[in-house]
Amino acid sequence: MSRPVLDATWDMRPGETVAEYLRRLTQLWAAACATEAEPEAEDARDRAVMLEGTRNNMLTSLAGTMRRQGMERDEIAAVLAVVNARRCHPPLPEREVAAIARSVARYAPGKKRS
Repeated sequence: MSRPVLDATWDMRPGETVAEYLRRLTQLWAAACATEAEPEAEDARDRAVMLEGTRNNMLTSLAGTMRRQGMERDEIAAVLAVVNARRCHPPLPEREVAAIARSVARYAPGKKRS
């Protein structure tokens, strides 16, 4: 799977709440990572579902984006837990999701763009 280009489209918009940003980001990421696959996967993409084999990478990338935006480990973990429960089929174990947040939070937050 190739990585999508992360340009200004992925940045948080002025006045956008964190919840709105994360909802939009999840949809953008799922659409960008969609590949030609069997019909079952195509139907899942319509619902922005993360299928087995893509879940860890997609959640890690989402966590990295949140960290670059300055979010802390507990915030990242909370969002990943929701995305995992709602979008991952089957969901990753809670300990794996927590490990993703812990790992990504070790990195310094990104610089804010002006």
